[in-house]
Amino acid sequence: SGEVAAAGDVFDVSQAYLAYHEKKQRDAKDGATGVVDAECRIEGWRINGELDCRTVLLDHERVIRIVVDIAVRDDRAPVLLAGVDHVNGLSIYGVSSEMDGAEPERQSAGRYRHCMDLDLSSVLPGEYLLKLHPMDPEGLRLFGTEEIVLIIRGQTREFGAVQLPHRWLSAQSGDGVPR
Repeated sequence: SGEVAAAGDVFDVSQAYLAYHEKKQRDAKDGATGVVDAECRIEGWRINGELDCRTVLLDHERVIRIVVDIAVRDDRAPVLLAGVDHVNGLSIYGVSSEMDGAEPERQSAGRYRHCMDLDLSSVLPGEYLLKLHPMDPEGLRLFGTEEIVLIIRGQTREFGAVQLPHRWLSAQSGDGVPR
């Protein structure tokens, strides 16, 4: 509406500006869609110790600890699917506990806890969504989604969502195969 929305460091302001416009282009979403009476559901989570947080701000430290408590009806160990999407909808990464053979800790009857560290050091500054999905023990059926906004700050002029290892060579090195 013609007002200043942000001022300050050029990298912070430009990243916020880009994130704002990328969000506007996204399809409308329901937000968190946890199902209360599902076969399994997320009861709570902690990101770097913050209980049920909806936004995480990361500067230099890019490894986050994710702890998710899941309630199940039949007391079988549930699967957790965790994914990172760019705010424009592009999926960056996804992995489940079943894929890695990671079993949750049983806390009590029908209550399980998953814990994982996720290294986001190759993700470029910008705004992302961490999506947490409880799944049945077979890892086939998904029962809702919890979304946490990840704001990664930093100073870079690179484009995209992920920093890929690269190196520049002299023109004479152009022929041949990388070693």
